[in-house]
Amino acid sequence: MQLRTALLPFVIFYSYPLYIPYLAIDFTNIMTTVQLEYVVAVDTHRSFVTAAEKCFVTQPTLSMQIQKLEDELSVKIFDRSKLPVVPTEIGSAIIAQARIILKENARIREIIADRKRKCRAPSK
Repeated sequence: MQLRTALLPFVIFYSYPLYIPYLAIDFTNIMTTVQLEYVVAVDTHRSFVTAAEKCFVTQPTLSMQIQKLEDELSVKIFDRSKLPVVPTEIGSAIIAQARIILKENARIREIIADRKRKCRAPSK
């Protein structure tokens, strides 16, 4: 049991599937903030095409990333049969959480920027 705990930090730094017989973790299927940004953009604009334009990517790229996220989570985030595109019930919950995550991610970046500014500011 001790061995598993000791190796977990070692495993986290790899971005490709790493096979350890007793600890098989695939780190290639981890949701990204970019995927969450795309989900929020589709919700905001209710269109994959418009969301892609606002995110400065092609529509197939945006669609593929959202599909990857849906596959990873094993849920449909959007009902694509309706126009404009609408989130599913579980999709609404995911989108609400994605907005929180992105806001907190931005806050982390603000904290870092503030800290760097304070370090560069001349002392009085």
